[in-house]
Amino acid sequence: MTHSSKLRKRLPDLVPAHHLVTRRWLLSRGVTRHLADNWVKRGRLLVLRPGVYANPNSSLSWKSVVSSLQRMGSDLLVGGLTSLEQQARSHFVPLARQYRVNLFGRDPLPPWTNRLGLSAQFHRHGVTWLQADPSPPDSSGSIGLHYPFAVVLDQDKRLGRLRVSTAERAFFEVLNDVPKKFSFEHAELLLDGLPDLVPRRLNALLDRTRSVKIKRLFFWLARRQNHGWMKYVSEENIDLGSGKRHLVQGGHLNRDYLITVPKGMSGDIREFH
Repeated sequence: MTHSSKLRKRLPDLVPAHHLVTRRWLLSRGVTRHLADNWVKRGRLLVLRPGVYANPNSSLSWKSVVSSLQRMGSDLLVGGLTSLEQQARSHFVPLARQYRVNLFGRDPLPPWTNRLGLSAQFHRHGVTWLQADPSPPDSSGSIGLHYPFAVVLDQDKRLGRLRVSTAERAFFEVLNDVPKKFSFEHAELLLDGLPDLVPRRLNALLDRTRSVKIKRLFFWLARRQNHGWMKYVSEENIDLGSGKRHLVQGGHLNRDYLITVPKGMSGDIREFH
């Protein structure tokens, strides 16, 4: 059997249904340019964009696109509000015509991801606030990628594995965008819906969080919420920096964490029920 014949038999594994691949990735798997072009001519591969192919007998969703990127080695994972939504941890139902998919990691977002005609828009976020720590998988379900605090969501087998931020990390990713993209009130509502965060993960995450703003916001909100897990989360040895952080114009200075917060949220407990 020729090399081309062997690869053709492997085609369903190389390009599974409902997934896509790039020419570069196929080349790394021993598929020549000539063979890839031949598969396109014979209808065995569908060209989505220049250098991007899919199985012709399948349809794509934003989840299968992200799963495909991760399968090809990208460290981008679903995070922030998108991760909380996918784990049914959000109070809000997205109403936008295009669903916003927030991806976090060091790797770039390929430009073609937003040119596939899907009803979703991909947005890539950096992770400089989180200290890198490649670590092996453990019993908690945390996966050591380029960055820790990720889990695999169970979904339709056709869509493949989808790695997302844990609820703890996803909430920190939201806090990183307060107040520019998310309001203080929105963040508090999200935390209100997270009564089962894992203290061990929170302590580890706080230890690896570089951003003073995120850590101060977390402790301020967490003290107001007073979830049961909070008594197992320690501020000891957590670097909260020094000096004031002016997060909102004309806000009230919280003297415990030296951050300005909206005047309507200046009390010690949450103002909503």
